[in-house]
Amino acid sequence: MKKSNLFRILNNVKKIFRPLALVTLYPVSFLIPRKKNLWVYGSYGDSFCDNSKYQYLWNSINGQDVIAVWITGSAEIVSFLRSQGFKAYSRWSLLGLWACLRAQVYVFSSYISDINFWTSGGVFSVNLWHGVGLKNIEFAITDGPLKKHYNEVWWNPYRLILPGIFRRPDLFLSTSKFMTDHFSRCFRINSESCFEGGYPRLTLDTDPLLSAYAKRFANYRSIEGKLERFDRWIVYMPTWRDSSRGGVDKALPDYERLSQSLRNTSSVLIIKSHHNETFDAVDFPDNIFLWDNSIDIYPILHKFDVLITDYSSILYDFLALEKRDIILYIYDMEDYLRYSRSLAFPFDENTVGVIAKSFEDLCEILKKPLVRDIDKCSRIMGKFWEHTERGCEDIHWEIVRRISNV
Repeated sequence: MKKSNLFRILNNVKKIFRPLALVTLYPVSFLIPRKKNLWVYGSYGDSFCDNSKYQYLWNSINGQDVIAVWITGSAEIVSFLRSQGFKAYSRWSLLGLWACLRAQVYVFSSYISDINFWTSGGVFSVNLWHGVGLKNIEFAITDGPLKKHYNEVWWNPYRLILPGIFRRPDLFLSTSKFMTDHFSRCFRINSESCFEGGYPRLTLDTDPLLSAYAKRFANYRSIEGKLERFDRWIVYMPTWRDSSRGGVDKALPDYERLSQSLRNTSSVLIIKSHHNETFDAVDFPDNIFLWDNSIDIYPILHKFDVLITDYSSILYDFLALEKRDIILYIYDMEDYLRYSRSLAFPFDENTVGVIAKSFEDLCEILKKPLVRDIDKCSRIMGKFWEHTERGCEDIHWEIVRRISNV
C-alpha cells in the first residue's frame, strides 16, 4: 500500500474516533481531583490577548500562591511564553491535558473552549469577556448568521459542534450595574454570578510592572518610531460584521483622498481591523499604516489622540482611558443592523463622538480639530464603567473567595 493511501486512511480514522474520544474525555474530567491553586488561562482563536492575558500576567508576576498556566493551540506562543519564564502548554499535549484536568479554575475572555471544554468537568469557570457596549450578544442575538448558534432546543446541532457556548460561567466580569443587567440577560446567568470591576487590559497605566511585561511581548518601538513625526495619532478600529458584508476596504475606498485630509492637521492613521477580518495590504500613503491585527494594541492604545470606530466596544475602552476625541463612522448602519447584529440600546443615547455617515463626511471631519461633548462623555462613562479602580488584584481575590465557598 502506498504511503499516501495509508496516511489518508489514518486521517479518516482519526476524524471518526476523535469526537468519540472527546465525548469520553468530558465525563472522565469530572472524576479527576482538582488543585485549587492551579489556574489555567486562554483567549479566543489561540491568540495571546485580551483580559485573560493581563490577568494571567498579573498572577504570574505576583504569585499569590497560584500556579498560572497559559493554554493554547499555538506552539509559537507556548515557546515564547516559556522563553520569558512563564508557564504555558499546548492544549492537546500530555502536559497541557494534565494541567487542564487538574486545574480548579479556568479563566478566559470568550468561551471555555478558549482553554478546553472537554477537560472542564467540575471546574470553576471565569469569563472576563472582551467588551462592554451596545450590541446584543450570545443568547440575545436575534438577527444575522449567528442566531442559529444559540437556539436552546435540545436538538440544536451546535450543542455538539460548539458546546462551549452553552456552558454558563460561574463568575462573569461586568463593569457596572447597567452592564450586569445586560450580561445577565445575554448569557442567561444570575446577576449574583457577576463581579463588577475594571478590565485587566485597561489597567496598564496604574500597574507599571504589568505594563512593563506587556510591552516586552510585542515590538512597539518600530511602530512608535513611524508615528513620532506626526502631531496627531488616529486609530481606526471597526467592529466585526457577522455577515462579512463590508469591512475596511468598503469603509475606506480612497486612501489618497484620506491621506490628504490627514495632512491638514499633521495626522497619522493606523488601521487596526478586527482579528476576524483579513484583507490584502496595499501601498498606503506615508501617513497611513496597517496594524497587524494579530498584535495586541492595548499597551499603546492610550497614546492615540483620536479613535475612529462604529458599533464596537472599543469606544468605551477609549473613554475609560480618559480619551474623548472620537469619530463614529457609521456608513453602513442600516446594513449592519439588518444583516449582522441588532443593538440592545439606542445608539444615539449611549454613544458619544462626532458622527460620520459617509466616507465624504469622514474626510471632511478629519481636516480639523474635533468638538468634544465633555458632559456626555461623563454620563456615558458613569453608565458603562462604575468600577475602573477594581483591577487584576480585586478579580483575583474575588475568584479566591468564590472557590473557597464551592
